[in-house]
Amino acid sequence: MPKAPGRIPRARDEPTQHASISTSTMTRPQKPNAFDVLMAPKTRATTEPVRKTGHGPRQNTWGREGLGGYIWEPDAWQATRIVRHTEKFVVIKDMFPKASVHYLILPVDNSTVIPHDAFEDPKFLSECKEEVKAVRHLVAEELRRLYGQFSESDQPRIAAMEAADLVVPLPSGRDWEKEVISGIHARPSMRNLHIHVLSRDMVNHHMKTIDHYQSFTTDFLVPLEEFPLVPDDVRRPQGFPPEHRDFQIIRNKGMTCWRCGANFKNKFADLKRHLAIELEEWKRE
Repeated sequence: MPKAPGRIPRARDEPTQHASISTSTMTRPQKPNAFDVLMAPKTRATTEPVRKTGHGPRQNTWGREGLGGYIWEPDAWQATRIVRHTEKFVVIKDMFPKASVHYLILPVDNSTVIPHDAFEDPKFLSECKEEVKAVRHLVAEELRRLYGQFSESDQPRIAAMEAADLVVPLPSGRDWEKEVISGIHARPSMRNLHIHVLSRDMVNHHMKTIDHYQSFTTDFLVPLEEFPLVPDDVRRPQGFPPEHRDFQIIRNKGMTCWRCGANFKNKFADLKRHLAIELEEWKRE
């Protein structure tokens, strides 16, 4: 496992205690004034991932470095967050999923920060593709667990599994892997290279903005099959600092439903309501 980088600054919103002590006399603390308590600034909740009780990673990770802790010490995190990990990859559940199932693949090698450069290495790209293939299967199995009972295509398989006499081989049922998308963002928001593998339904309470939706339903999501990109590919971050999130290539496109193709332009609330309806119909296929 790679070593964690140097000291990472503590979160700015961490509360700090201030006390005033008189040197002439020690008085009994006064009961807090109700108005002062009401008007006191609230401590903002952090977005640090949940850890096991009693221990966690050696260092807190914040902002664009937030995925590092999973790579350095995957065993320190709760099993509910870690999907699996090997010598070369850690797979986690996205903390802010944008679909019913949303996993992230994190290469362990700390040198693989910029995907457009890292994927120039044929060996590394091949290893990532193999991992994506395996994780797509995991996402498909989770979709079957969540929605198979509603799917018309899965009913023969379910009936065979529930039959008194075991049917061998089982009917294949619905091909849930066809309902999975994967790739990297053209302008990643986090420093560590991470590959998205998620269901295509785009329904989750963390799906909150136009950019969220467009980043997974347009060319902004680049499948690994398209790497290495040609030098003049618009999706390369040429001329932009690594931390710059440039959505120019997708903001001018209207939002279209991934399933029926209806164009909602910039009416995100209407799209969200429509996606909820599509989800119910999609589950029943």
